[in-house]
Order: sequence, then C-alpha cells, then structure tokens
Amino acid sequence: LLLTQLKLDRQAVADAVESSIRTALLQARASFTSIRLARSAADAARANLELVQDAYARGALPIIDLIDAQSSSLSADLDASGAIYDFFSDLMLVQRTSSRFDFFTTEQQRAEWVARLRAYFDERGVQPWGVSR
Repeated sequence: LLLTQLKLDRQAVADAVESSIRTALLQARASFTSIRLARSAADAARANLELVQDAYARGALPIIDLIDAQSSSLSADLDASGAIYDFFSDLMLVQRTSSRFDFFTTEQQRAEWVARLRAYFDERGVQPWGVSR
C-alpha cells in the first residue's frame, strides 16, 4: 500500500512539473509574439506622430493633438521595450522550470535540446510554435 501511494505521489509530481514546463513554454511563445505586435504598434505611433507634427507645423492641429501624439509614441516605444523584457523573463521561467539553463551550454547542445523538445511535441500532435512544418 505504501509503495503504491509513493508511486502515485511520484507520478503526481512528474505531472505537475510537466504542466509547469508546458505553461512556461506557452507563455514564452505568447510573449515572443507580443514583441512583434508591440514593435508594429510603436511604428504606427511614430508614423502618426510624424503626420501630426506636419499638420501642427501647418497650423491645422492644436498643440494638444501634438502632445497626445508624442505621448502615444513614447508609450508605444516603452511598451515595445517592455515586451522584450517580458519575453526574456518568460524565457528564464522556462529554463528555471525545466532545470536547464542554456547560457551554460554550447550551441550544439542547445540545438539538440530544441530538436528533442520539437520531437516531444510532434509525438503528441502539439505545435507550440504556431506554424506548420
């Protein structure tokens, strides 16, 4: 009875670790995607600022519109920087939950680990990278 209970406890811990790793991987995937979206938003805000600056210089817009455009552009640039920080934070969480810190490994070891990870997901029919291969 004790052996059965210990086996069940071990399996429960293994399942919890696997779940934590999967959650961290998916969070890193989402934050990586956010980088592109935040950069796109920052580019759009910069383009808008240029248009507003031009209109203000011609006297077509009041200064409050210029200040709003400047504020929006600055905020979007900060969000883009924050998205990069969030991704690296999530990446560190992946490494911590998987007990694997890539900055201590060689390029070949990292490539082998990614190949094993992809094979693991492929065996289970999961595409965590969001693209068909």
